[in-house]
Amino acid sequence: MEQGPVPTVVALEAALTIDHAADLRDRIGAALAASATVHLDFRAVDEIDLACLQILCAARSSARAKGKSLVFVGRPSERVIRRLSASGFIQEASGPVENLESAILDR
Repeated sequence: MEQGPVPTVVALEAALTIDHAADLRDRIGAALAASATVHLDFRAVDEIDLACLQILCAARSSARAKGKSLVFVGRPSERVIRRLSASGFIQEASGPVENLESAILDR
């Protein structure tokens, strides 16, 4: 069986806040320039703010426009899930990270 290309994995920092937004944008941009598929690893993420959510949404749109794939992997902390749920970004605070990805980015 033939397998597709190996994705580039971007391990995200614990705090995805405005202080890290430019670095996040640059890291995702470089990964998308180098690979057709980029996995964003959320396992260490313990905090996220609107600036970084905007970066994620813009990166997803840019990837799609270029025929590339941006995929969430690993589940962020329960704190992040609760914050996204309480602020209306996601409807369900449970389930796999793929549900989180579609809830945030497929609006």
